[in-house]
This record gives sequence, C-alpha cells and structure tokens, in this order.
Amino acid sequence: MDDKTILVRSHAGIRLIAMMTLYNRGDMTRLHAYIDENYTDDALNDRSSDARMAAFETLHNTDGKLRVRQVLATDKYQVVVLMEASNGNFSYHDIKVEEDYPHLIVEYTQQSMT
Repeated sequence: MDDKTILVRSHAGIRLIAMMTLYNRGDMTRLHAYIDENYTDDALNDRSSDARMAAFETLHNTDGKLRVRQVLATDKYQVVVLMEASNGNFSYHDIKVEEDYPHLIVEYTQQSMT
C-alpha cells in the first residue's frame, strides 16, 4: 500500500495532507486560516497560529516544498511521517486529531533531522 493510501485512511492523515498541500503551494494566507479553523483552542493557546505560521514560513524559506518519504506510524487519529524537503533535508511530522468530528488538530510537531 502506498503512503497516500495509508494517510487517507486516517483522520490525522487527511489533516496532514490538507495542511501540506497549502504549505507546498506557498499559500501562506490560506494555511494561516486553516490553522485558525482546524486546530483546537487548547492547541492554539499552547502555541498561537501566528507562531505556527512563523515556523512554517521559516521552514518554507529554508527547505522549500515537502513530500512524504515514509509513513512511520499511523492510526485513525495520529500519524507520524518522515518528510523530505526539496533541498534534501529530512524532518519528522507528528499530527494528532480529536476522535470526535470534525477531528480538529490537537497537536502538531515538526522536528528537523539536520
């Protein structure tokens, strides 16, 4: 089974695909709105959407586009993915969503391997 098939079977995977699509397009305005609309209040209280966007913008400026290299772990509500950047850098991305609809993002972390 390919990585995309694995991700679309998970609520967390679908959220990751949506977020990375906006990121890779460079549509930072829409990505900011996506974060505001699809993260839990607790997640945004822990780290604001502005702080999250600053991290995404820095990542985009330094590493460029990201693509899934390998899905490392998955269940319906959480996925851990190894991503490869267009400049060759690698990073881990871990996303967890609520079990209840609309499956808002509870936690998202990105860890560079460089």
